[in-house]
Amino acid sequence: MSYWNLSNKIESISYRIESIKSIIELVAENISDNAYSSPLWGCAEMLEIYTKQLEDLSAEAMEFNKIEKEDLPKKGKK
Repeated sequence: MSYWNLSNKIESISYRIESIKSIIELVAENISDNAYSSPLWGCAEMLEIYTKQLEDLSAEAMEFNKIEKEDLPKKGKK
C-alpha cells in the first residue's frame, strides 16, 4: 500500500468520526438534562481529538509519499 492510499484511508476514517461527532453534538444540544448532555459533550470532545490525530497522521503519510516520490528519480540515477 502506498503512503497516498494510506493517507486516503486515514482521512476516510477521520471524516466518519467527524460525522459521528456531529451527530453526538446535535443530540447533546437537544438534551436539557445535564446528566445526559455532559457525557455526550465529552464524547464529542474525545472524537474531535481523535479526528485531529488522524488528520495529523494523514498529513504525515502524505509527507512520506512526497519524500518517496522525490527519492525515486535519485534511486533511478544510481
